[in-house]
Amino acid sequence: MKRMLAAALCMIALLSPASRAAEKKTLAVMGFESTDGQAELGVAVSEIVRSEIAAMAGIPFVVVERAMLNAVMKEQELSLTGLVSDSKAAQIGRLLAAENLVMGKIVVLGNQYRVTARIVETETSVVKKEAFDVVTNTDDLPQAAKAVAYRLLGKEYKYTPAVREGAKKGTKRVETAGGTFTYSSVYTDARGMHAGGRIVLTYSGTGVTGYNEEPIGRAVMSGTISGDLLSGYYKASYGYGNYTFRVSADRTELVGDYYQVSNGAHGDWIAVKGEEFRLPKSLYTGKWNAGDVALVKWSGDAYWYPASIDAVKDDMYFVRYLDGDSEWRFEKYIRAEKLAKGDVVFGNFKGKGKYYRGRIAERDGDNIFIKYDDGDEERTVIGRLRIILQ
Repeated sequence: MKRMLAAALCMIALLSPASRAAEKKTLAVMGFESTDGQAELGVAVSEIVRSEIAAMAGIPFVVVERAMLNAVMKEQELSLTGLVSDSKAAQIGRLLAAENLVMGKIVVLGNQYRVTARIVETETSVVKKEAFDVVTNTDDLPQAAKAVAYRLLGKEYKYTPAVREGAKKGTKRVETAGGTFTYSSVYTDARGMHAGGRIVLTYSGTGVTGYNEEPIGRAVMSGTISGDLLSGYYKASYGYGNYTFRVSADRTELVGDYYQVSNGAHGDWIAVKGEEFRLPKSLYTGKWNAGDVALVKWSGDAYWYPASIDAVKDDMYFVRYLDGDSEWRFEKYIRAEKLAKGDVVFGNFKGKGKYYRGRIAERDGDNIFIKYDDGDEERTVIGRLRIILQ
């Protein structure tokens, strides 16, 4: 069953048939160190780096999601926000089947924040690439994180720093397609969907600032937007968290997710302009019908599992995973099941709850023959497989 945390100790990307010839490496982003003692800030900034790399097109990596890293951290009895030594990071990388790690640090010197990061080969500890950026305003940390992510992959990202109170004239961000928007929101967690807070965001150039007002308090939000991708972090009395949204062209809809650094909670975060929430039409097209078999991303982790569509209601799908679990999911978490010979998968070996990396050697309907990387092989069924889709 998916709930066995031991099963989270190994993972690898599934590549489409067209991409097998140039198979991508797996990349895991570790939580960054912060020299001013704000451990959660380091993790929050590292998660922006992770989400920005994952969103890039044409890169040679498949990026491990934070939920997967957290599962391994818990298995190793490590704090989700604690510092990890280089040797322990390498061990975690091997458990994640990640050939490369991103490791970094936030160095605070006076009013300067220097974000540094490096890509390291897991097995050799060879540093393949380094990058840094310096800002003088915490509102610009998401911008710095994005700039570092781009530079690690040989790309460039330019932005105009935010004006700081008392700064010299002429340093103010250029207003391009700016403005302030107020949204109503909902979020999901392991218990289901809930009414969210009132989000107020001000767009100014590539920077975004604002807050999310909830009964438990206000979370101050800082982020960066490029195209339709908005990513950043929030800070509240209960700690730091991250968010990533896809923003509609008119900026009236935000569809994305959140990650709460302090406890590892994660889920969907959806917002629409105005005081009354309605589910964005982009979340439901009705392409799936009861009885269809597909790959579905389980809310408990970042893996995709074979599942059947049992019912459709209120623009959501009730899915029943072939290993027995079930839940309601949005359409964006459902994709066609096209597993074929040569695909990299993880199989639940002998049905004992631990997954191992291998390739599909044969497929006949739901029957699969897997050759594992360690030399074992077995005949099994698709209900005992899981994969990663970027």
